[in-house]
Amino acid sequence: AVGLYAALDSNEGLRASTHQGAISEAQPLIESIDHLVEAEIRQWDAYAQSDAIRKDVQKSNEHFASFDGVESVIDVRDAQWRKRLQDEPTAAMREVDAAPLSLEFRDHLNVMAKGLDFRPVAEVFVTNRYGANIAQSATTSDYRQSDELWWQVAMRDGQYLGDVELDESSGQYAMDVCLRIDDESSRPLGVMKVVLNVRQALDVIQRKRNLNETNAKS
Repeated sequence: AVGLYAALDSNEGLRASTHQGAISEAQPLIESIDHLVEAEIRQWDAYAQSDAIRKDVQKSNEHFASFDGVESVIDVRDAQWRKRLQDEPTAAMREVDAAPLSLEFRDHLNVMAKGLDFRPVAEVFVTNRYGANIAQSATTSDYRQSDELWWQVAMRDGQYLGDVELDESSGQYAMDVCLRIDDESSRPLGVMKVVLNVRQALDVIQRKRNLNETNAKS
């Protein structure tokens, strides 16, 4: 996996938000940040490959395979979804929001944020192999994801890690972790997208910088 530290260093927006030299720490710090992100990815990947997730995605795939003109059905739902996002929820929105897996996502994210002043994960959602949402912690901006680069790369390569970027809705820096969901025979079923808040990694950098400044003054 691409280390988060490298992503931080390559992101001009984030680099500008820190003091000069904040993203030039020693190798141990680089490794500690990498470990934080890699641990998160391993945990979410294990969840994505769990029997419960696989079962729900496979069930959705079988349902969509029965549609006559499945791509047209998804296009119509996507257009309605985008149009009605700020208005009355569409039938597809209500169905996805009420899915047991969506409720599980929301509960899980609330537990993760308990006792913290930030949410470690901004959102998580899952698509089937057609790129249609089947579960989500919060309503996404669109229904079809198969036209997105992250979805295409994850389906092809098994994983996509995005750059660290400012999430405008939360005001926090975050990175996309997109993981392909496979069946027992390693055949692609769909994709899970997790938007990770990198606040914990930034706190590591801040603590290290504070320590260096303290040592320099003593």
